[in-house]
Amino acid sequence: MNMKYIVLVFFFLLESYFVYSDPKCREGLVCDPNECHCIRVCKDNDYRNGYDTICVKSLSDVKAPQKPRIVDATELPICINFDYSTFPGSYEYYNPAEVMSEEGIREDIERVFREWNCLCDLEDVPCKTSISTGFCDDREIMGWKYANTAAIANTWAPFPNCIILPSGSSILINNTSYLRYRDQLEYHSADPWYSFINVKYEKNMAAIWEQYTCNFISFYHTLSHEYGHILGFMHPEDCKKTDKLDSRMHDKASVNKPSTGLSDYDKCGFMKFYCERLDIEELSQRPNIEVTPNPTTGELIINFEILEGIKPVSIQLCDEQGKVLTTLLSDVLYREGIHTYITQIKLQTGVYFILTTIGNTIYSNKIIVK
Repeated sequence: MNMKYIVLVFFFLLESYFVYSDPKCREGLVCDPNECHCIRVCKDNDYRNGYDTICVKSLSDVKAPQKPRIVDATELPICINFDYSTFPGSYEYYNPAEVMSEEGIREDIERVFREWNCLCDLEDVPCKTSISTGFCDDREIMGWKYANTAAIANTWAPFPNCIILPSGSSILINNTSYLRYRDQLEYHSADPWYSFINVKYEKNMAAIWEQYTCNFISFYHTLSHEYGHILGFMHPEDCKKTDKLDSRMHDKASVNKPSTGLSDYDKCGFMKFYCERLDIEELSQRPNIEVTPNPTTGELIINFEILEGIKPVSIQLCDEQGKVLTTLLSDVLYREGIHTYITQIKLQTGVYFILTTIGNTIYSNKIIVK
């Protein structure tokens, strides 16, 4: 099924700048169309020939014989599949100052996924693919040159096509002794030991600094940075964009600093390379679709709108990975106006999606079943 994502990017041109308006993550965002962003491109359309890191204003700026080494937009959104078996376990640096837990990792992963994908209204769309992620304590896998690096993103591009396939990519979080996840703080050496901290525990950091000399790196910042690499973005300083110190893709790790969201520069880059490659529909032209109650224990009331004429309508229920579980309505013709479809479902507790197809356009609504 070729799903068309409807990107609610309501923008207008004002003094050579795009101003994006949205009640969520794009609110008040101002993007300069002449601002370039650092990405990797393949030499002679073949990754085996190596790659260059260049600054481009848009994908149309990348000319043959180079292809941008970024994800195909049809692969979005990309879920983060974290292997919790690699997690060394929750810990505290002193009671009761907890700084790392499985619960905190889950919250950070959700935050990373939503902050990038909400820019193209994809945060509530079933994932098309996923990348494997986890802690790694194998020095050979991490590689000696990554010994003092918080994490690495391994991207896989089929030859000679240089478009990255997320399903073959991974993010490895450094858990070797060179960059320690869980250092024994009684060893106060001159070496720059680091340990990760979850966003939810940053409030404990000031007290920890008073007790110990350990440096803390935000797990959320690290994961978000590597997720940006999976999407094809490189360090802005690699393209001599040295003024982008607040960019999530800047190579300086967030050490002993409070976490912040994506910079406007990061947001504009993602939207330029991904949102405009998807179907764009003005906000005023999107039909109203509402699914209630949400959360639900079984009853679903689906209200949908036909803006004009007569259109075929189909409604499908999907799981979180996008697999169609059942078809509730199939190509039924409806006239212009507001319509209601009511049904009962029996599902296990979890997250699901209602896909409503009106004409040739598919709309997604996320629901929670209790």
